[in-house]
Amino acid sequence: MMIRKKNLAAADYPLDVKLGQMLMVGFRGATVGECQAFLDRVGRYHVGGVWLTDNESPMGVTLGNIRSPGQLKEIVSELQRVAVIPLFVAIDAEGGQVIRIKEKYGFPAFLSPQTLGDRNDLAFTHEQAALLASTLADAGINLNLAPVVDLNTNPAN
Repeated sequence: MMIRKKNLAAADYPLDVKLGQMLMVGFRGATVGECQAFLDRVGRYHVGGVWLTDNESPMGVTLGNIRSPGQLKEIVSELQRVAVIPLFVAIDAEGGQVIRIKEKYGFPAFLSPQTLGDRNDLAFTHEQAALLASTLADAGINLNLAPVVDLNTNPAN
């Protein structure tokens, strides 16, 4: 069923579509060729979202989805193209050590929230947040899994 063409209300979706929309899944591969089977399943099972990562195996084999800004935009565009309903495209992009879009892949450097807090410069923090938001949006990422409140209560940190 082509949900987009019929313009159904969510309550009118068939059960299999509703179930698929509840799933956010990760996958291996960074190119259409590397993850074609997964791309086929996104549309077939009405997946609601995907989670992107940059993981590497202990043997140095890339299992993740991120290699460069252009490549990331291409794979996200293909994911959205095959989706029956537009996907949530999620990533961990907190900043500092917790960032999947790293400098080594050609993305800007992003400071950690603690570094921004220590700097205590609201305008600079706003600039950094805007840069991160625009970088994610340019890649087609529409959900950042960074914490809203992350309290550092360990005095040893």
